[in-house]
Amino acid sequence: MQEDFIETELSGSKWMILKTLSKAPQSPKQVAQKLNTTIANTSQQLKLLEAYGYVKKLKIDKGKGSREKKDARILYFLNKSKSWLIALNLSQVVKKEIKQSPENLLLQNLLLLDLKEQMHFLKFVTSSEDFFSLIQNLFFLRREETGKFVEIHLLIISEAVERFRDSKSSTEVVIDGKIVRFRFWSHTSEEFVQGIQRNEKYFQDLAASASLIYEKTLNSSEKLIGELK
Repeated sequence: MQEDFIETELSGSKWMILKTLSKAPQSPKQVAQKLNTTIANTSQQLKLLEAYGYVKKLKIDKGKGSREKKDARILYFLNKSKSWLIALNLSQVVKKEIKQSPENLLLQNLLLLDLKEQMHFLKFVTSSEDFFSLIQNLFFLRREETGKFVEIHLLIISEAVERFRDSKSSTEVVIDGKIVRFRFWSHTSEEFVQGIQRNEKYFQDLAASASLIYEKTLNSSEKLIGELK
């Protein structure tokens, strides 16, 4: 039944609801307003998504005595991370759920970034094991190209930031004569979270443009980027 649900129901309005909730927990009214639909329809869709385990709800009191006044607010949020690989070619037609792991997350997110330099990125990961083993969270920030020169900016969360800063905060990877420089913006988790909490523009800009690539501990990035939500 779960597989049928993915193909027949995890689309259209339900898909848009999930995308909306990926930004932050929201009430049925907030979701309905953003999708320009009715609260009744949105609530019905949310209940179905909740039944299948994709979302959960949390009751937030709106102040002292709110329970007596029945004005507590219901917020919905995403409950699970799921990924599927769908292949359709001459040799096979297959749909497979991808097991959640740091390594699979890395490969999945590299594909979703759709970079021209994916092989350079994989070489950076595999040939920089001493660096990569020190990374807790890795985010893509931006890609810059000047002529034949490409620079990819990465946000790195690590408790060993001195290792990345000692390397002049960059490393170069060469494949078939093409040079790609990976530029590091490195911080400890404490530095990053405190910067966000202090509303420092530098950290807010990093968080706003960061796309998750890798996390050593699954879901740990929510504690970092989630500070903005």
